Amino acid sequence: MGRDGHPLRCAVVGCGKIGAGFADDPLLRGDVFTHVEAYTRAAGMQLVAICDSRTERRAACGRRWGVRGRYATVREMLRHEALDVVSVCTPSGTHDAVIRELLRAPNRPRAILSEKPLASSLAAGRRVAADAERAGVLLGVVYMRRFARNLRTVQRLIAQGTWGRLRYVHGVYTKGVKHNGSHWFDLLRMMGAEPRTVTATLARGRMSSDPQLDVEMSLIGGATGRLHCHDARDYSVFEMDLVLSRGRVRITDSGFRVSAYKAEPSRHYTGYVELRRVRSDFGHRRNLMLGAVCNLRDALRRGAPLRSAAADGLAALAIAEAAVTSARRRTPVDLAAPDV
Repeated sequence: MGRDGHPLRCAVVGCGKIGAGFADDPLLRGDVFTHVEAYTRAAGMQLVAICDSRTERRAACGRRWGVRGRYATVREMLRHEALDVVSVCTPSGTHDAVIRELLRAPNRPRAILSEKPLASSLAAGRRVAADAERAGVLLGVVYMRRFARNLRTVQRLIAQGTWGRLRYVHGVYTKGVKHNGSHWFDLLRMMGAEPRTVTATLARGRMSSDPQLDVEMSLIGGATGRLHCHDARDYSVFEMDLVLSRGRVRITDSGFRVSAYKAEPSRHYTGYVELRRVRSDFGHRRNLMLGAVCNLRDALRRGAPLRSAAADGLAALAIAEAAVTSARRRTPVDLAAPDV
């Protein structure tokens, strides 16, 4: 609950697709995928304000969700509202600036939930994370697959050694290595694999602050990995294939589908061992944003651990930024190096 025993007072900065727009996608009906809908659905939380510089989008969002507090700027919003939780859903390169503005306010919120990446650079991310810690503000980052029931089941089974030790991991993503690639790096870490070094090359386009890169990785523990950037003009794709010593797990369809295989004696050749698909129900991948805001609520209310904390956001950003550095320098980058 809030400071006075009432529901937590929540606001969303940025009413674009992930902030509000996806809630009206007919294919997502019944799946809580936006911040505004999550705050209206989560027990003990109340959406009291929205903020967006675009007048029409702000008005439409306010009407859609019955929100009276509608503001063009964060400064204006904080002048009129006492907030417990604020979601930052502005464009990728602006997250750290909005977080800093929230943290500097005399009536700053108790918690901030930022879309990924946490910041435009690792250095900026480290600064805002440190500022939030000093201010006593809880800072979470939405790497949404951490709230998917099916992927959390896979995470648990890998940690238990169900399929043995990780040997190799391969993946595919589209768009920028920070924007979408960092989702893949975070999922890799969620599955217990930590990159030691990265070697990246430009896949297409030009070098920028968030380029499209192919990335080779050596992982702590001896496994290796490769992430390929597919051309988003063809179609969107997000996949991870984990090859382990006693089985294999394929995460496809952006995490909606999980296929598992177990190493068993061959049906075809005596003395050989082959992979055989096993029927498994790992659970669903729905209501991810509802899970994120409820986790933040529970962290504020009773000190529950954040499933996707600032430290996780920084770790994913560090891998992505090391890949950018590697592509620019045309040399491998050691993630343990002091300048990473």
